[in-house]
Amino acid sequence: RGSPGGRPARPMSARRAAALRREEADKWTVPQTLRWLDELGLGNYAPAFESNAISGGVLLELTNEDLDYMTINVLGHRKVIMKGVEALRAAVYGAAATTTGTTAVHDASSHVAAHPPTPPRGGP
Repeated sequence: RGSPGGRPARPMSARRAAALRREEADKWTVPQTLRWLDELGLGNYAPAFESNAISGGVLLELTNEDLDYMTINVLGHRKVIMKGVEALRAAVYGAAATTTGTTAVHDASSHVAAHPPTPPRGGP
C-alpha cells in the first residue's frame, strides 16, 4: 500500500518535469515559468512574473532592465535569474545563444584577420 489516497506521489513529479523541459521553454505558459522560478528558490517573485505575463517566450528575452522594471533589486537573486535564463536560452537555441555578443565580436575579428584591410591607393 502506498501513499495516502492510494496514489503514488509520481504525478506531481511528472507535471513538474514536464514544466521544466528546458528545450521547450519557449513554449512555457506563465504557470510553467512560475514553477521554474520556484525551482530556482525564488518563488517569492512569482507575483511580479505573473502580473507581467512572463511566459517562456518572454522569459527567454528577459534582461536586467526588465528585472529593474519588475523591481527585482536583490543582486544575488538577479544573478540567479539571469543565469537560469542563460541556461534556458542554451537549451532552446543552442550554446551560442548565451554568447551572441562575444560570438559576433569573434566573427568580426576573425574576418579582419582573414581579410586584412587593403592599404589606400594613390599618392601625390
